[in-house]
Amino acid sequence: MPHITMCHAFKTTASNIPAMLKALQKTNASVANTVGTLPDLSKLERYTSESFIGLFLDKAVDKVLKQLSESLVAALQPFSDKPIPHNSEKAFHLTLAYHFEASQFETIHALSKRIPLKTGAAWNILLLSRDARFHSHEVFKMVHPWSTAISHRDDEIPFIKNDYVYVAPKQNSATSTNAHPAGWVSAVSWSTGCSGVVPLTGIERTFSSDAWILHACIPYSTLRLQTGSLISDLNCFPSAQRARWVEKLPAREAKHLHPAEVESRRLDKYGVDQELRKQSATVQRKSSTGTKKGSTSSNSAAAAAGATAFVMRHGERMDFVFGVDWIHKCFDGEGNFTRLDLNMPKSVPKRRSGPGAYVRDPPLTYMGVFQAQTTGRAMKDHGITFSRVFTSPALRSIQTAAGVLEAFKDPPKLCIEPGLYEWLGWVREAHPDWLSTAELQAAGVSVDSEYQPCFSAHQLDFNEDVEGFYTRNGLVVRRIMQKHGHEGGNFLFVAHASSLDTCTRQLIGATPRSHIDMTRITQRVPYCAVVTCCPGPEQTWQLKNPPFPALTHGQNIKFNAIQTFITPESTYDRDMQDDLENLARHSARSKSSSLSVAPVKK
Repeated sequence: MPHITMCHAFKTTASNIPAMLKALQKTNASVANTVGTLPDLSKLERYTSESFIGLFLDKAVDKVLKQLSESLVAALQPFSDKPIPHNSEKAFHLTLAYHFEASQFETIHALSKRIPLKTGAAWNILLLSRDARFHSHEVFKMVHPWSTAISHRDDEIPFIKNDYVYVAPKQNSATSTNAHPAGWVSAVSWSTGCSGVVPLTGIERTFSSDAWILHACIPYSTLRLQTGSLISDLNCFPSAQRARWVEKLPAREAKHLHPAEVESRRLDKYGVDQELRKQSATVQRKSSTGTKKGSTSSNSAAAAAGATAFVMRHGERMDFVFGVDWIHKCFDGEGNFTRLDLNMPKSVPKRRSGPGAYVRDPPLTYMGVFQAQTTGRAMKDHGITFSRVFTSPALRSIQTAAGVLEAFKDPPKLCIEPGLYEWLGWVREAHPDWLSTAELQAAGVSVDSEYQPCFSAHQLDFNEDVEGFYTRNGLVVRRIMQKHGHEGGNFLFVAHASSLDTCTRQLIGATPRSHIDMTRITQRVPYCAVVTCCPGPEQTWQLKNPPFPALTHGQNIKFNAIQTFITPESTYDRDMQDDLENLARHSARSKSSSLSVAPVKK
């Protein structure tokens, strides 16, 4: 994203962030009221050379921005242990691209000309941070799943979709002496902080700024800022930045919810009913002040009736086994599916939006269905039945619930509950295009079309933090227990790996975990894992293991007889080496070229 560096990077502590935000707000308002508005893009001039394309400001505008820069430096200086250099000698400009290859010049130059300089633009002051420990490291994104069960490595970092890893320089080269002989490199996970090794074939080089944290975006304006309004139009930031708001941030207004039509008066910033949010806060206060753990009026009613909640993770998913390329390989131009591996399903549901929707909403593998069916038979063998079954709208969760219920005679219909969906911090830009009730019924899934969800898809907030995720899942389960708990029996909730914790933590009276703790626990939850939340003594809830054994198994690696037995070993090794060298060249090209989008038009 084109920007002007108003203040050089400096070291500070995370505890200083709130005070820094207040200082920036005060400085922004003071300067804006003194010098007036900043120019629109018509005051910018294009500049092009063989290795640089950018926009320069005229002298009058440059003078105004330098005055703002000096004020910002003065406001932030108390938070730095060393003097912060000024930018007084440098001509301010917006860099669009630099250090690109000569062959890329024409394409980048053509893109820069598409920026409309005669239209208005929003100016914002951004406060960002990066981890100083990895200043010289390269940033890679996890894109292709790998499995510890296949590689049998104890030092491997688990795959987390769209997570980032820091890799020391020169490690990503296949010919580097620091590279692992099998194409693995040492790295540190962005989201968990865990160190270990990752395969070069599973990661792709990305911009280092994708791993930065955006703490605030203060709109530059002559108008007085409203308290807490630190985030402006979210669409002015790259999707990687928007999706990386994983910790607590200042409150966002209802207009930033997705979709925008959410009733802001009744819903809070997480899209949760405000009355339920108050109930949740009451639960936590009672737990911390000595009230029996997990005991609330709604919880007690369900506990007294003997209702038991079974929370289950879905089975093995297609993209974690075959990567997202399975869609391009298995579907033809007319959308017809072909099974290319015995672990692929024999058929997949028809989608109104086409096969591309499976990128965000993958189905189960054949083994995933078998896992669900096996777990269902174990439940039946141990005398467990379900009076109600609730599932996340994700196809993998729906198919898992359907597989479990195959073991039972006259099972209940599935209740699709959007509030059980996974943490939205792991979803990019928008939720998947889930299958409709009609599409699911056409695929043979027994869905309760009259069920009214406790939390509709329109209430999902794609800026929710981890605490908001725990609150959302917890309130959904409590609402269901409050409404149906008096019926007694067993309720089955089929959702995601994190759901085993997020759906039960409120019931037992515990507080939400941090982002890092939640991620670490999630990595230890296998496919079709189950936890039960049972009525305890004195109308409380207790977390227990289910009364049937867990499902444990290994995985088979992809097998090719010709490549294994016919292709000479030396040729096979040379092909692998060529693949790694091609990946290294691709990473080098990614490092040398960058092109940002234009500032947001008003």
